[in-house]
Amino acid sequence: RLQVISFLPFKDFSLVHRICHYFKKDWNFSRKYRLYPKDCLIVPKDCKTLRTAMQKVESSKGRLTTVILDEGQHHVEPDNETNCESIKCSVNIFGAWGIDKSKIVVLGGFKIIKNICGNVHLGNMSIRPPISRKGLHGVMGLSSFTVENVVLKGNGGDHLDYKHGVFVDGAANHSIVARCKNVQVSQ
Repeated sequence: RLQVISFLPFKDFSLVHRICHYFKKDWNFSRKYRLYPKDCLIVPKDCKTLRTAMQKVESSKGRLTTVILDEGQHHVEPDNETNCESIKCSVNIFGAWGIDKSKIVVLGGFKIIKNICGNVHLGNMSIRPPISRKGLHGVMGLSSFTVENVVLKGNGGDHLDYKHGVFVDGAANHSIVARCKNVQVSQ
C-alpha cells in the first residue's frame, strides 16, 4: 500500500487519509519516515535553493505542486521591487514533516503576485528578515493565499523588522481571500 504514496499528488494524499482508515496508517508512516508524494520538491535535497525549486514548479505546468523545506536556513533571493521571493503560480510551500517550525527558517519574505489561478499555501516554518535587508514584508499577498503554523520573527530589536508581517492588497476589481491560522509574530 505504501507504494501508492508515490503515485498520489500531495493534495490528494492529504485528503484521502481523512476518508479512508487504511490510509490513516500510511499517512502516519509517511510523516514519520518523511516519505513524500511524487509532486513534491525537497529543498535542499532535490533543489539547492528555494528560488531553484520555485522555477521548477513554475515551468512544470502543474506537474509539481509542492515545495518541502528541510531543516535549516533557506535564504530568499529577492526580486528588485520588493526584496521578497515572488510566487507566480499556485503552490504549497511547507516545512518538512516532523520538524519543529523554529528549525525551518526562511530568511526573507514572500510576494504572491496578482492573478494566480488557485491558492498559495505557506506552512510550518519561521520567516524572518535577513539583517542586511529591513523593511520588507513577511508575506505580501496580491492573490489568494493561506498561511498556517508560521512564525514571523524579528531580529531581536525593539520592533519587528518587517514593514508588514502579513500584507494583503486587493484592488477594487480583484478580490482575494487570505486565511491565517496559528500565525505568531515575535521579536
